[in-house]
Amino acid sequence: MTYNIYSLDRAIDAFFTSNTTVTRQQCDGFAFSRTGGVSIPLQMQGVCSYTVTAGSEKQKILQFRDADSTIDMGHICLAKTVHPEFVASCRYLGTMGDSRPLHIYEMENLLGTPHIMVGIQPDNLFRQRNAVMDLARY
Repeated sequence: MTYNIYSLDRAIDAFFTSNTTVTRQQCDGFAFSRTGGVSIPLQMQGVCSYTVTAGSEKQKILQFRDADSTIDMGHICLAKTVHPEFVASCRYLGTMGDSRPLHIYEMENLLGTPHIMVGIQPDNLFRQRNAVMDLARY
């Protein structure tokens, strides 16, 4: 089995090339103007979003999502009500860009290590599959 090595820059470039006419610089500028601090991309990026930490102490996460991958704010509110200690506050801030706009979300940056970064080895497909199934059930 062959695995591709993840590249942060390649993932970010692919998002902006395929999903929007908005630029990375525009997103970073928005994040800076919103939080007053330089934005830093998260180590792992989604296929349909660009996610950064921002603010003087990286206390905020800003996520720029394509039109086909919006967040259901009703689900976020329900999850926050049920599990307030595990679910970050999230606010929808609107869109940026005219052609293929991005939806903008602002979240608090919770302490801890995200599950995806814990380190399941790529060759342990059984553990990866179980982790995904368990999270889906949760």
